[in-house]
Amino acid sequence: MKIGIEQEFVFKDSFNNFLDFSNSSYKDFQQIVDIFPEFEEDKDILGCKSLEKTPKRCYVEGFERYDTNCKLIDTVPKALEIRTIPYDDINKLVDNFASSYNKMKDIASSFGLFPVLTSSHPFRDKNSVYKFFQNENYNGRSEHEIIIAKNSMLTYGLHINISATEKKFNLQDILEKFNFYLPYIIPFSFSSPFLNKNLFEGLCYRNYIRAKNRQLISIRKRNILDVIEFRAFDAIGDLQLLKSVLLLIKFLVIENSLSGRKKHQDIRLIEISSMEGFENSQIKNQALMILDAAKNSNEFDSNQLDYLYSMVQSNESYAVIMKQKFNKTNDIIQSISNMYNFGEENV
Repeated sequence: MKIGIEQEFVFKDSFNNFLDFSNSSYKDFQQIVDIFPEFEEDKDILGCKSLEKTPKRCYVEGFERYDTNCKLIDTVPKALEIRTIPYDDINKLVDNFASSYNKMKDIASSFGLFPVLTSSHPFRDKNSVYKFFQNENYNGRSEHEIIIAKNSMLTYGLHINISATEKKFNLQDILEKFNFYLPYIIPFSFSSPFLNKNLFEGLCYRNYIRAKNRQLISIRKRNILDVIEFRAFDAIGDLQLLKSVLLLIKFLVIENSLSGRKKHQDIRLIEISSMEGFENSQIKNQALMILDAAKNSNEFDSNQLDYLYSMVQSNESYAVIMKQKFNKTNDIIQSISNMYNFGEENV
């Protein structure tokens, strides 16, 4: 079994402006990617994204624009994305991701851009993005794909890609297991507590709105292999939590003691989880049950489990911290700044 990850990063400028599709261009972010190093071993694994000529571990994610002949001519930026090649060792995976993040951050800061942690656009809603992209050539994409593409310009998260070649791994069964347990583990990552320049009532606006119209977990073909794509986590901002949730995902793949299965994601439970997190007794109790089962595995050390237990017991998350900061400052940018800790001091 191998795991690769992708995460989108949004930025503020030196004047504390939140950068999005309305006030930045592809070139603003591509200048960072141009300086970002290439790695020879990536070329046969990572595909080119958007206007890329050579695949890199950092690239511009956004809304692709086409001319009347369906030729790709531009990408309206949503964020910079960092991706890894697949690893069978989570320590190596996390180290690789952190190294890429710190390279990206250092380059970005030289252009006066600084990453801020949020998993949904804190200042806009879907009406503003629909208006912005109302006259487009969609290159034959279906109406459903267009809606997803537009809505995705307002959300940012961690994507986990799981591949397994051994026959003992039944990917359909693993997907149904994830469908059952995902409402109980996603609160570890919550980092989207803002909406339209103010606080969202809950903790995770991103999944609250996505639960009804997008599959958070699916099986897709990538480079001939069938891959489970787990897209239910918000963006994560520190190494300790990133490693812990990846180990939790690996544990859920390989464990045999948890029997819950669902053919489809539970929209109601995802919404409850997104609103209340571990404050909800069902979400909390099931999360503790999963962690108790993890005690019997060899995937975690005691410090990591203690860390996750503490988060469940106190309903701790980035979203909770952001809300506390906002209640003191009434400033969204200040509330989402200085939240990343991938091994180097942040700006």
